[in-house]
Amino acid sequence: MVEIEVEEPYSSVYNEVTARARQELDNDIRPALVTQVENIDEYDTLIVETPIWSSRLAPPVKSFLVINETTTMNNTDKKILSAFSTKFRLFIL
Repeated sequence: MVEIEVEEPYSSVYNEVTARARQELDNDIRPALVTQVENIDEYDTLIVETPIWSSRLAPPVKSFLVINETTTMNNTDKKILSAFSTKFRLFIL
């Protein structure tokens, strides 16, 4: 399991994070990532969980998929990408 982490973390202040998210979405900005998966070619299936931001794919997830598209496309084996979205998380302890 890998958590996608951006180089410049998002603010915890609601107005700041929503302004940044809006700018990224409206301008098709893909934030730089800290996350790297060195051996992604070794996997046959990628399962991606993402929140939906304003009815669109979250920019950090889009960055991850675009960065890794070249890697997975170079491999002649077929890859399976399975994605699901989350609106909120419910933890029962």
